[in-house]
Amino acid sequence: MTTKTSLLSPLLAIWLLGTGCLHDAFDAESTEEGTELDEVAASTRQWQPLHEGCATSITVAPNDVVWVTGCDGDADHSVWYMRYEVQCYEGICADVPVWHDNSGSGNHVAINRAGGAMAITADGTVMAALGRNGSDGIHRPTGRWANLFPWTQVCVNEIEEYAASNDGALAFETPGYTTDPSAMRYLATECDPDVNGNSSVMHRRGQGQNSPWQFVVGRVKTLALFYRLFGDTLSQTFWGLGANGSIWLFDEDSQTFSQMPAPPSYTYDLTDHFAAADDGIYQWNDSAQRWDRYMDNMTIGGPVVQIAHAGAVRVRRQDGTIATVGPSSLWAIDQGGTVYYASSFTPPR
Repeated sequence: MTTKTSLLSPLLAIWLLGTGCLHDAFDAESTEEGTELDEVAASTRQWQPLHEGCATSITVAPNDVVWVTGCDGDADHSVWYMRYEVQCYEGICADVPVWHDNSGSGNHVAINRAGGAMAITADGTVMAALGRNGSDGIHRPTGRWANLFPWTQVCVNEIEEYAASNDGALAFETPGYTTDPSAMRYLATECDPDVNGNSSVMHRRGQGQNSPWQFVVGRVKTLALFYRLFGDTLSQTFWGLGANGSIWLFDEDSQTFSQMPAPPSYTYDLTDHFAAADDGIYQWNDSAQRWDRYMDNMTIGGPVVQIAHAGAVRVRRQDGTIATVGPSSLWAIDQGGTVYYASSFTPPR
C-alpha cells in the first residue's frame, strides 16, 4: 500500500498543538434563545485547508476517517483515505493527517456508519472496500474491493447505506463484527439524470440476490444519510436534495418523499445534518425542525462544492465495553479539489 504522509515540522507541530489538533466537533443544537449566540459562533468558524490531498468527491466516518476520490484525469479516480495518526518531532507530538492509497477506483465515494467505504465507478458499479481484523483485533481496510451487487445490472450514480441492526462495529476502532446482509438498507440514484440534473431513486431492503431494487416516486440530485443518537439508539434516515434546491425526507414504510424546510438561499449540496447553500453552510436543528446558519461557504480557494459529515455512533470495543465515537468534523472540498475542515478560531480583542 502506498502511503503519503504529512511530515511534522517544528512550526507545524506548534501550530497543531495550539489549535487543539485542528478538529472542530459538531455543535449541539441551537434553541430559539440561542440564535444570537449561534450567529456569533458562525462568525468565528472558518475553513482550514488540509494542505495535502486533492479530491473530486469526499465522505467521512464518525471517527474522522476521510475517504476521497483523487484528482487524476481518468474516468475512475484513485481512492484514498485519510486518518489522523500521532507523529512526533523532537519530543513534540501531535495528530497529523496521513493519506493512504486504498488501491480502488471510482468517481464517487460513500460510507456507512461502520466506516465501510463504497466507490461507484464510471459504469455505475458499486464497489465495497474489504477489510479484516489485524493482529491487534482492530478492523482496517486491506486495499481490496468487491462488487457489492454482482448479480445486479442497475447503473448506480449515488448510494447511501445503513444497517437496520447495530452490531457496534467501526473501522479503526473495533473488530469487524458480522452484520446480517438482510439488515442492510440502501437508497440510490440511477444513472438517468434529466435535463435538470435529477435522477430516479431506488430503494433496497437487504444486500442479497433475492432483495431487488425497487423504484420509488420522486427524483433527486443528491442523497444523504442523517444520523441522530438517542442514548444507545441510533436513528438513521435517508434524505434527498433536488436540483432546484428543495430538500426531501424519505419514508421507508410508504416508499415516498416528503418535502422538508430548506435554507433561505439555493441549496446545492447535502450531508448528515448540514447543507451547503449559496449564502453559507447551514446546520439542521432536529428539535426546531429548521436550518440554522453554521458558517460561511467561502474558502481561500473559492466556495466549497461538496461537504461531508457523520454523526456520533455507539461502538462495542474489543473488550466488550460500549463507547460513543464522533461526531466527525465538517469536511469540504473546493472547486480546485483542496480538502478543508471546519475550524473555530478566537477573533482578536
